[in-house]
Amino acid sequence: MMKRKHTRTLLATLALAAVATGVVQAAPALTQIWVDTNPVTIQVGNGPNAEKHTGTFNNGEQKVPLSLLHNGTTYVPLRFVGNVLHKEVKWDANGRIITISDGGQGGIVAGQLESVLGYDGADSLVFSVKNQTEREHTLTFTSGQKFDYVIWNEKGEKVRQYSTNKMFTAVMSNLVLKQGQEETFTAPLEGLPAGTYKVKFWLTAQGADISQTITFHVSAQK
Repeated sequence: MMKRKHTRTLLATLALAAVATGVVQAAPALTQIWVDTNPVTIQVGNGPNAEKHTGTFNNGEQKVPLSLLHNGTTYVPLRFVGNVLHKEVKWDANGRIITISDGGQGGIVAGQLESVLGYDGADSLVFSVKNQTEREHTLTFTSGQKFDYVIWNEKGEKVRQYSTNKMFTAVMSNLVLKQGQEETFTAPLEGLPAGTYKVKFWLTAQGADISQTITFHVSAQK
């Protein structure tokens, strides 16, 4: 028996992630293998602004592991790799061909998506994300839920999560942010008692890690 915990068996054709622009053709083969799906953190860039991804990846139909370990090699969804490298990935099911391209937007992309979270002092959280890169950036949402948040009180107790007991439509949508464009999301906080709280707020966009955490104070209503 293998020492590492193997959480599932997959029937799959595995393709290594390609970084350069080009075409990859996968041979039609079906092989049963054991893989390790214990999470691996994938960091894009260095320093405090580096993007970190782990857990699962939505392939447009379902959530799948973001990484698989097999025989000492780590496998990552090619579309995820394309997203973080600003490449366009297309799949031709008939010819079984994966095409990776610049999507007509070559060159080095400077800047980043900047986000800011604040409390308006009344009853709402206000979260904004601004495209500070040199080209359009597309955020893909796999449901009607665009954001989520968790709130803790001064004792560290979780007192509220936005998505709890809510139903969202299973419809994929894209938010296209042009250069310099900003999008704002407002989340009302009705019924939150007076006190000091910590909140983590994030967008639920596929393959993105856009979040902020702040401490805020709710005053007693007069």
